[in-house]
Amino acid sequence: LDSIEPYWASNFLEKNKKLTRSSTPPPYFRKSQTYWRWISRWSRHMILCAYNNSASQWRTFFHACRTVVGSPAALSVSEFIMPVLVLERLCFGTADDEAAIVQELKDVFELANYTGLDSLP
Repeated sequence: LDSIEPYWASNFLEKNKKLTRSSTPPPYFRKSQTYWRWISRWSRHMILCAYNNSASQWRTFFHACRTVVGSPAALSVSEFIMPVLVLERLCFGTADDEAAIVQELKDVFELANYTGLDSLP
């Protein structure tokens, strides 16, 4: 709640662009230089998938968060909604969504293989 509350009183307004697909498909973890870049791109992708799925029970909530998750200052918002985004995609998404989530999480858990580290810090 502390992560989202500051945005309740905002006068920010974004023009409603037509959202059809993500410009960069998953995987994101392997391609990202920073933690923020990874979680931001993955969050925005899953928000777009939810928004374009009429069966999604959370589509309007996530759509409202789409701009905020792209801001480094709002990293906590992305972290806060990520578990719900994953759950939403697993419940209302496609088999491709599920496979992409599994692959993304496997990449995260196999961090040592991608960074050349012998162990995680």
